[in-house]
Amino acid sequence: MSAVPATTVVIPTLNRRALLSRALDSVLRQQDTALEVVVVDDGGTDGTAEAVRALDRDDVRVVRHEQSKGVSAARNAGLAETRTPWVAFLDDDDLWAPDKLSAQLAQLAQVPGARWSCVGAVNVNSGLHVMRHVHPPASGNVAELMLRQQAVPAGGSGVVVETALARAIGGFDERLSIATDWDLYLRLGLRCPMAAVDRPLVAYYVHMDSMYYNPEELLRELRYMERKHEDLPDGRSFAFNHAGWSLRLAGMAYRLGDARASWRLIRRAARDSGPTSLGRELLDRLRQRASGPRELPFQEPVSEWLDRYARWPS
Repeated sequence: MSAVPATTVVIPTLNRRALLSRALDSVLRQQDTALEVVVVDDGGTDGTAEAVRALDRDDVRVVRHEQSKGVSAARNAGLAETRTPWVAFLDDDDLWAPDKLSAQLAQLAQVPGARWSCVGAVNVNSGLHVMRHVHPPASGNVAELMLRQQAVPAGGSGVVVETALARAIGGFDERLSIATDWDLYLRLGLRCPMAAVDRPLVAYYVHMDSMYYNPEELLRELRYMERKHEDLPDGRSFAFNHAGWSLRLAGMAYRLGDARASWRLIRRAARDSGPTSLGRELLDRLRQRASGPRELPFQEPVSEWLDRYARWPS
């Protein structure tokens, strides 16, 4: 291992000490690369900052916000503290395989012009049982893809980026919280190629407390992104399927027990697309569901490193 840290890992957290402790453990078990960790306690009241300081490790630092500023501001605070060539971000409820960082740094050296990297992920539930396998896009230019969909797995937990580039593009947009990852990766993709590692190196925890489970706010943020990126210098623009996303979010609201929000979103989908187009959209979604998952499972098992955390104290 190099004596000089190559990567700073930024972990924003808010009142989730138990989840943070296992996420931090997965970072400190990274192999074949030296790193530093910046934990950003974003206004928590559960003693997180004190617990991290009690670890008494030179490679783990704490930034404390007395009042919560939101996930984007917390990540930017960690980015400001970064003093290594590379920076990675990990949400406090997700987990890394032990060779996650080393695999990405190695792949970055293999892709000409690449200054950021993403990996494959498995979506897991509260018992850390795998629910879905999510592959990354192929290495290279992903700008066109990112203008149409969020194609980078694992939310804010799967990417490594050159620190200078992350700062040059302004870090995370603090007007966003749910779609902030998509917005950052879009801006990275517009700047340079991406280096992908098609292995399941992140366990992405899907649960009801995730920020993604706020359908109305997510739709508002997507509309903001559409305005923000509507006139790019090369003539391209960000666009999302308004009716399709409204229907997708309507289903999410219904599963969360909010029938009123679900109906609002369905009416919005009808207004955006018209009855005929909405009918086609519904049929397409039903066909997609009937055809099963589009992603094939990874051949590489994750149990060797993930099982450790299934027994983690809560």
